[in-house]
Amino acid sequence: MGEVNMMKIENLLVFFLENAHRSLGRTELMKYVYLFEYYFQQLFGEAYSGLTFERYLYGPNHTEIVQTVMKLEAEGVIFVTTYKNRYNGTSYSHSLQTDDTSFYALDEKAEFVASFVSEELRNKDYNGVIEAAYATPPMANILKTEGAGEKHLGRLIDMSESKPVYKSTREKRRLARQRLQEQDTSRGTDEEYYANLLSQYKEFEDLRKRVSNVEI
Repeated sequence: MGEVNMMKIENLLVFFLENAHRSLGRTELMKYVYLFEYYFQQLFGEAYSGLTFERYLYGPNHTEIVQTVMKLEAEGVIFVTTYKNRYNGTSYSHSLQTDDTSFYALDEKAEFVASFVSEELRNKDYNGVIEAAYATPPMANILKTEGAGEKHLGRLIDMSESKPVYKSTREKRRLARQRLQEQDTSRGTDEEYYANLLSQYKEFEDLRKRVSNVEI
């Protein structure tokens, strides 16, 4: 288990709050980071921040994210509001408090994946965000092993688990790009959208590498 890079978590939290267009609850923010880490692992074959998520009451969880939120709040970067929820417990709402986020800029690879996650969750409410996290292969496999009313709390989530690789075609990539440009809600399956979006990054990366190899 590698060391957790707290600065990378800070960058992610700032990016998601800046691009969410609404305040995010603690559970939602946790799922944003989880989904980012999962897709980053799937695309690049490595962890981004070093976080290892565990199965918690409401899905993937890591206490380091809460600690990072507290740090950013103390530094005046984000604003946290507490309120009583319908179960008479305490809930938390997070929003960005600073206008200058240049210090928290993501690198190119991280920004690509973070932008994808933000776009995927943009129009989802709380339940939609939770469902998106539960739909990932690691969480789906855990749910399959749990009986009725049973939760394997504390179980490590294997971020390397994935579905079969989607086979893309030139025509499907063209249609996916068209849907992105039109921001069409009827964009096809999630697998098609995700696979084609990632294929674009790989194509651009291959092109950059070829150009670099011929430069004098």
